[in-house]
Amino acid sequence: MRFDMRFMRFDMRFMRFDMRFMRFDMRFMRFDMRFMRFMRFDMRFDMRFHMRFHMRFYMSFISLQTLVIRVNLYIKGSKISFIEDNYEL
Repeated sequence: MRFDMRFMRFDMRFMRFDMRFMRFDMRFMRFDMRFMRFMRFDMRFDMRFHMRFHMRFYMSFISLQTLVIRVNLYIKGSKISFIEDNYEL
């Protein structure tokens, strides 16, 4: 009986791993279904996957912009601290 419970726990790991991505998709589907009510039903689901990839690339672009700003501020801050350290010379 203990040997069977090991396999049960192993299957539930993959189930939980899939539900993370399903929850990520259902956010956009609830938002899109209001505007695509009069469309054909399978076309709505194609649009849902299109919006998912669009939002994924848009969020990666925003994270890239914040990374550029963060690196730029880090370089400017290090230059300012370098000037302050050598101010007495």
